[in-house]
Amino acid sequence: MVGGQLLPPYTSRIDDSILQTVSDLSELDRLPRLMRLATRHGTLELMEYVARHPFLHELSWQSSTVSEPDFSQSNLARLNVDLTGVTCLKLNPVLHSLALRGAPSPGLRMVDGHEGQFLALECEQGVPPFSGLDRVADLSLVGVRELDLAAVAQRFPGLRQLRIWGKPGMLAHLPAIAQLKQLQTFTADNLFGYGAGDVPSASQLPQLATLSMNSLPDDAAKAIKANFRQAAAQGLELRISKPRKPEWLAENLLNPFRDWDGRANISATQAKKAAQAYKQLLAGTRAIDAAMDAASVAEVLSAMIDAYVGVFNQLDRRARIIETVEREEIGTALAGLLEPLVRQLGERGVALPDEAVLLQRFDALREF
Repeated sequence: MVGGQLLPPYTSRIDDSILQTVSDLSELDRLPRLMRLATRHGTLELMEYVARHPFLHELSWQSSTVSEPDFSQSNLARLNVDLTGVTCLKLNPVLHSLALRGAPSPGLRMVDGHEGQFLALECEQGVPPFSGLDRVADLSLVGVRELDLAAVAQRFPGLRQLRIWGKPGMLAHLPAIAQLKQLQTFTADNLFGYGAGDVPSASQLPQLATLSMNSLPDDAAKAIKANFRQAAAQGLELRISKPRKPEWLAENLLNPFRDWDGRANISATQAKKAAQAYKQLLAGTRAIDAAMDAASVAEVLSAMIDAYVGVFNQLDRRARIIETVEREEIGTALAGLLEPLVRQLGERGVALPDEAVLLQRFDALREF
């Protein structure tokens, strides 16, 4: 029995469902195969317990009471830390994987005897501000929306492995990757904001052994294949997939509803339906050309607006997710497509309904 619960002796991982029920942490000693802990309510007692038990190899830690967690005496191999409220984090010598999440306190210090040289460091969105770990050689960034690669290269000049996953995201200063002379592996997924002219040459990355880029600008993909063709023939592992044309970027990266995913009042499914409604709206604008007469254009535009508003009426009818901010975003997205369309077709001599009339139709139809 542990915390009043019957657990099998081969239990290797426990979380707060057990930790919050034990009266004395020594009860955990009844689990001889326990190797992994996960808590959102870390305490000094638990930190000390981890230090005393060398068979504990993995810890996920969050605490509202411990501002300077010290794991320097532990035998942890993997550590995942929420940095909220943390001012100093002390690491143990054999740690090889450190994942950081949450917003750090100002002046956060990382203490590691090797300055991060033997760590695989993973951060959410970007590199949080902290001092220490200057010799990190293995860095993974996940959920990135915006990233300045020049800042990353300056912060960790000794990088050998760099992996970046966008949400999707915008990558600035791609040429700065050439500053990483020891770089052996570069992986980028779902990142944009650069073009063919930003792609470095193979000679600028002399140690590169693996270059893997997925979901990237089409012109950059072509330039990478050209610039690294000879290096690939000589052994470079080159993987370039899913090049994205400008139309895809407009529908996805520039989709005004991509930020709905993750909002407290909106589910992932609802955000996906909103983004799809915008894609359909874009597709409708592309179906209009100068060869159409005014009546046909008006008919297509009316159908577009009806379908667009219908999606959001249905979403709000079911769950009441549309509040003031969302209402403005829905209208702004529509106006943002109508204004240039009306202007462009007007310049070609196509008679169009007044933009204000079209937006009035939107207001008349919406139920939110």
